[in-house]
Amino acid sequence: MQLEDLISKHVAIMEEETKNIITRHPDSTDQDNVNLDQARQLQKLISKRLRNLHAETQKILAQPPNSIKQDNQPVSNKGDQALEP
Repeated sequence: MQLEDLISKHVAIMEEETKNIITRHPDSTDQDNVNLDQARQLQKLISKRLRNLHAETQKILAQPPNSIKQDNQPVSNKGDQALEP
């Protein structure tokens, strides 16, 4: 679940940043330079986001299996469940 949330978060951020890059220069007279600039910015954005996603994924995967959050129930409630017949 942590990985799914992480990926969803990164996709949402990338989508927003991509829209910002694409809509930044709508009225420019030198469209070729604008397109080239946008392509470079998008390339940097994708590279940066993939590096960040990879690093955060590796942190999650490096955790011991029991420390990876499996559900949203607090630990205190799990102890009570263990005592139930």
